[in-house]
Amino acid sequence: MNPSFMQDPFFHWDISEITRRGAKALKTLQIVGGIVALILGLCLLFWPGKSILVLTVILGIYFTVFGVVRIAGAFTISGMPGGWRVLEALTGVFMLIAAAIIFKNTGGSASFILMFSAIMIGVSWIFEGILSLTEAAGAFHSGWSILAGIISIVAGVVVIFSPITSAVMLITFAAVAIIVFGVVALVRGITFPTVK
Repeated sequence: MNPSFMQDPFFHWDISEITRRGAKALKTLQIVGGIVALILGLCLLFWPGKSILVLTVILGIYFTVFGVVRIAGAFTISGMPGGWRVLEALTGVFMLIAAAIIFKNTGGSASFILMFSAIMIGVSWIFEGILSLTEAAGAFHSGWSILAGIISIVAGVVVIFSPITSAVMLITFAAVAIIVFGVVALVRGITFPTVK
């Protein structure tokens, strides 16, 4: 039985409203997305170091391409106010500097990105725990909120004080999650109804 919000037109798929071409495109996107997610997840699970290096290089390429695009846009887009042009050009320059740093020391950049991500996750968990405890202070049945807040704070502290170990566990978790998402996307794509 579907929850009531699933009947809302924003969430509910009416297959009769989808064209044959649209349904085929959705099916293809699900299958291709599932295969890509499976490959990425398996690479991250079995070769985490190399996968993170590859992702770091991709990030460097991204910064290079979009840095050049932003700088070019600052000088070529007509009708752009002067302040926006300066901001666009500065953003492009900072992106190119970030790309240069990444390409100069890819291994160090990958390690930094991984540690920074783990620390930021830890900090966010601490804040989430504090928020849960604050919200629980005014609630009548607040036992679960207090428990969730304490667990969140403890997990955040563990991640901050042991970012390398936490990062390895987060990579493993992310890899498994991506594999699961890939399998789900593949199944959804294969079983997606066809329009006649």
